[in-house]
Amino acid sequence: MHTTIINAQNPLLKDFIQSYIFFDINGHQPVEYTTFPNTNLCLALYKNNQINYLSDEYNNRCSVTYSEKYFQSRLYAFHQRPFEVNINSAVDQVCILFYPGALRAFTGEAYQSILDTDHAFEVIFPMCAGFLSRLFNEESISKRVSLIEGLLLEKLTRKPNSRIIESLLLISANGKNEFRVEQLANKMMMNTSTLYRLFSSELGISPKAFLQTSRFRDALGQLISAKYVNLNDVANENNYYDLSHFTKEIKSLSGKSPKILKKEISVEQSQLAWIYYGEK
Repeated sequence: MHTTIINAQNPLLKDFIQSYIFFDINGHQPVEYTTFPNTNLCLALYKNNQINYLSDEYNNRCSVTYSEKYFQSRLYAFHQRPFEVNINSAVDQVCILFYPGALRAFTGEAYQSILDTDHAFEVIFPMCAGFLSRLFNEESISKRVSLIEGLLLEKLTRKPNSRIIESLLLISANGKNEFRVEQLANKMMMNTSTLYRLFSSELGISPKAFLQTSRFRDALGQLISAKYVNLNDVANENNYYDLSHFTKEIKSLSGKSPKILKKEISVEQSQLAWIYYGEK
């Protein structure tokens, strides 16, 4: 599988879009990989693939097979379990990664209606007939990026909610210190139920889950880094109670202990943290 990651190019989009990921598989040997909970949202576009996605209390997996259906698209977001992907087909896949809250600048559709469909693109960007055909007919990745950014600029309708931006800045400014929902609500001068409604509406995830996932991603970055060789240091740096608490939470969100995760994980182009099993 060939993977290309390109950051947002247009300055007007850099506050909304993290990057674009292009996956290309020409052969038919099965490919497997696992990614992990993140705070961003991934809009995945497929050509001639059937996407079978199962997400519940015990599962978070996706299988990709060949289909005569021309296009499918899914929004992958709000994971609290590792995301397991099995590909059994040639693939030409395009992913648009939105920063937290940024999708709301392009659509007011309820998150659940987007998550529950295999035509998420059409729900987010209605009245765009023919765009996916133009996108996938273009072989040049740079020209594909230009097409995507042209659409995004056209559909950019409003700025993200100012209270959500304020809350995200507070979380970021708090650094590695443990931040509880009640503390965040107090700093925002609102009660916790209002904060939960704000996060649900604008981010699609509860503040508790967002804070947990943010801390997990910080710890994951340190597990990958050669700078951190001692697990106790990573646990302390991210304000887990102790190594046992750290191990339990990392295993809950990644499916593996920190020690095994550190050994198996790799990073694609300095951005995509995954366990890539390659062709089987």
